[in-house]
Amino acid sequence: PLLSMPLALRTADLADADDRARIDGFVRAHPAATPFHLPAWNIAVARGCGQRAHCLVAERGNGEIAGVLPLTEIGSPLFGRAL
Repeated sequence: PLLSMPLALRTADLADADDRARIDGFVRAHPAATPFHLPAWNIAVARGCGQRAHCLVAERGNGEIAGVLPLTEIGSPLFGRAL
């Protein structure tokens, strides 16, 4: 038997204000979160460095956010594209 609800993993739409607001609310309420988890930080760093911002979101079956993983896609002539 499962001990908790299963999680679904999806890529957040950082262009969507509602998606950013849900992630922001989760991050600000989480005791172990840092400013580096905030969508605004991820987007600002990506824009400032000429990269692309991404965010993975783990959600419970009821739609509640269980975790976020901010990622930045980089492009390098030496290393190619990477997260």
